Amino acid sequence: MMKTIVITSAFLPGNLENYCKENSLQVIRLNNDIKSIFPKFILILKMIKDTLKCLGHLKEIRKADQIICVFFISVPILIFRKLGLINKNTTIIWAGFFLHNKKYFSIFKKIFTLLFTHKDKLIVYSEYERKLYSEELGLSPGALYYVPLVFNPGKSIYTDYTKRVEWEQLPEKYYFSGGYSHRDYATLIKVFENISHPLIICSSTLNDDVKGAKLPNNVIILNDVQKEDFSELIKRSEGCVILIKDDSGAAGQLFTLEAMYHKRIVISSSSSILKEMISNEANGFVVHNAEKEIPQIIKNLESDLFDKELIGKNAHETVINNYGRAKHNIMMDQVIR
Repeated sequence: MMKTIVITSAFLPGNLENYCKENSLQVIRLNNDIKSIFPKFILILKMIKDTLKCLGHLKEIRKADQIICVFFISVPILIFRKLGLINKNTTIIWAGFFLHNKKYFSIFKKIFTLLFTHKDKLIVYSEYERKLYSEELGLSPGALYYVPLVFNPGKSIYTDYTKRVEWEQLPEKYYFSGGYSHRDYATLIKVFENISHPLIICSSTLNDDVKGAKLPNNVIILNDVQKEDFSELIKRSEGCVILIKDDSGAAGQLFTLEAMYHKRIVISSSSSILKEMISNEANGFVVHNAEKEIPQIIKNLESDLFDKELIGKNAHETVINNYGRAKHNIMMDQVIR
């Protein structure tokens, strides 16, 4: 029987962790910290440190026929194989690959050309990325596997933040936007200059377009809020708005999934990835011109021109049917068969 092990720096997505437990897959976790968001220079330092830690696990790694590497720990494992430190016939599966900034595409194209073999696989979070990375990184379409992200409504053991929300300081009715990765908060703030309804943004201190931004009176910025309060902000909102900077790698899906699961109205930018999740006016709204379209959508929602209850119900069913554990596990079985 083929032996599969999983290697992660620290963070293991809940859906993958459950899959590993259910299939008795060995997991090598290099760190015990539960933070997942760091400045880029810290990430580079952590990868160097994790590379050295991997050397201490070579005896276990060499026993594997295939290795699932979570995020960028895949790079040192690929290098180890190239150097002959692990068996050259070992299949390497890079789980959760995504690139936001297209200026890095040429770098990763060289990495894959040098280190990837015909047996290796890349797990991505959208069908769009299968096409994107095949074309831009020179990878065979057969090497790219779509495995959906899964929203787990239970309490997460992974939390980067500990700040609590002071609820008495917030308006009772508001629209909400949150998250860190590749968000276009600058445009969103500008949109709400022309909307009277309150907007709460829950971001990271690493979101540069929020730092020093001139805020209209109806926009409130919260930073680094703990997960439970973040979820409560979604549940209490009139609707959630998510704008992504450009059409590249995975961004905004988990926030969108959580909002849809809780039957919130979602207004999203027209990125190819989010359009896979949202059908305009059926289970949410997709906008191409945020400044022009969002004020009108909110006006129509407040005037009850849309059946908000039906849209919320459709959104919830989309998550249950297309982004549940059963679907995830079926797709993972196809990857590691």
